[in-house]
Amino acid sequence: MASSAVTAMPHSFHHIPIPPMPRVRPPRALPGTVSPNTDPQPAGPVPPKKVWVQGKWRDPVSRAAKHRSQVVSSHTQKALRHKTHGLSIFAYFHVRTHQVVYSLSRVLQESQVLPQLLFHGKKTVPAGLRRDHWRPYFSVHFPSTPGGARAGLVAYQRLREFSARRQLSPDLDSLRHTEETVAQWFKREDPIDLHIKMLDKKERPPKIGRVMGIGPRARKIMEQKASSVADAAFVLGLAVQDIKAWTVEELKDRTQDRLKYELGQKGRRRLLQIREAERQKAAEIAERQELVQKSGSAGLVALEKGAAEEVALEYGGRVGRKHHVSNLADLETEVQSLEDYDKELAKVEAAATDEEKKQLLNKLAEIQVLWADMRDGTYAKSWPASVFHDDMAYAAQTWRNGRLVWSAHVAARDGTKPKHLLVEELQQQNEVKLKEEMVNVRERAHQTLVDRAESEVKRIYHRETQSRVPTTEEEQRDYEHAQSAVDGDAVEPEKQEAPEALDIWRRQLAARIYQERVVASEAKLRLAKAELLEARGDKAEAQRLKAEAGDDVVIPSSSGSPGAGGGAWSSIKSALHRVLLRR
Repeated sequence: MASSAVTAMPHSFHHIPIPPMPRVRPPRALPGTVSPNTDPQPAGPVPPKKVWVQGKWRDPVSRAAKHRSQVVSSHTQKALRHKTHGLSIFAYFHVRTHQVVYSLSRVLQESQVLPQLLFHGKKTVPAGLRRDHWRPYFSVHFPSTPGGARAGLVAYQRLREFSARRQLSPDLDSLRHTEETVAQWFKREDPIDLHIKMLDKKERPPKIGRVMGIGPRARKIMEQKASSVADAAFVLGLAVQDIKAWTVEELKDRTQDRLKYELGQKGRRRLLQIREAERQKAAEIAERQELVQKSGSAGLVALEKGAAEEVALEYGGRVGRKHHVSNLADLETEVQSLEDYDKELAKVEAAATDEEKKQLLNKLAEIQVLWADMRDGTYAKSWPASVFHDDMAYAAQTWRNGRLVWSAHVAARDGTKPKHLLVEELQQQNEVKLKEEMVNVRERAHQTLVDRAESEVKRIYHRETQSRVPTTEEEQRDYEHAQSAVDGDAVEPEKQEAPEALDIWRRQLAARIYQERVVASEAKLRLAKAELLEARGDKAEAQRLKAEAGDDVVIPSSSGSPGAGGGAWSSIKSALHRVLLRR
């Protein structure tokens, strides 16, 4: 009985299925393992139409390359703004509504402008930013010191706050109808039609002293040209005081206790750590700034088109064909170094009298305001004594064929030249830059063509002359000359057939085509140099170079025969001479 129970026991239990073993994924990379996405670009030639992204050569239109382009564009723009952030405030006004917005960059950014446009009724806030609706109004430039940058950021915040305060809580008396607004109401359409509407009680003239309707009230509130100038004068008065106060605070910080701490062991160790961190940050920023001029070449990802255009406008550069910015202005000249700032502070500290200290502090606190129209500055009742006013110069936002297209928000630092002379000077400078770039391009192309002589001849042979046959009389004479040379070198029983002579003729033709291209490349290079001299104003030297280029065009000899191919080379030289004479 017991044995039968033991035997039947395993069969009496309900079977419980065993769950499958869970799949344990191995870690993608162990701690400390270097990711292959961070591999540096290998040395050597760059594959055609490829960029180095995430440790691989990838197509420029791939998603990884596009994402990298967005990241590089953002990094470079932030790096370029790092040194000039807060030193300038740019004000723009709307051509129709006369709204005023403020920007820390010369290029208007939608994310910075739209929050400043408050809602005052239907169709008072645009859906997007149209840059052709905004014009430069004035710009404020603070001293290139840490105190100046700090004061610029505070002034920018105050200007935006005052603008919002004026719009959200306007003076009620300014929104009432006056005799002037009533007179404008009667002038808005034909008097006869308006009189008929008034008789039919379709229109009623506004009453003096009553609050305006929604539309006129919104237009009155959005009119900020006069109030923005008054706000700027008041804010700059506070900014001058702030710069002086912060400068005095920095002088007070140089106490004996602080000097003892800096000379102590702990203080020196801490200072070394801070300086090392600052040096690494500065190196990273400089590296990202260099990406602006290197992007789009040497296997690097190009900037986005919009980002490249903004950088070119902001810092006086020019966008190339691969969305890299050339001729970028040197940022070091825009920002005074901390060493120079320390020297100025030392002068203030060493001043003997209070009057000398006041003059030196005023020099450190000098602020420059540049106007598109100097008469707009009279909207303010008074300005601080250390604020310098000047006329805004016109510079190009974009250049088309080397000419000025549209004016931008660029400062005239000296104010000694009329605007038309500044425009001509800027156009001449840009034309010289264009010609210099063209000379560099021609030099590189010509040098590459000369260095790759053997490979270029083979390429021309395989792509252009391998299947050609003599068609003209000159080509037929060259072919017969090559055939006679082959027959003369060979022994009588070993006379070769026509295919070998034809191949020799084709190779000679490839060599002559290469020589033609070298001559044409050299002529183009000389023409580019002559145009550069003309742009610089040296017309006599340019004419001499053109004359030398016309006389020194060397016609290469063809296959040992004086007459072979002479007509073709003469036509090439005459064509080059015609081009030179046209120039």
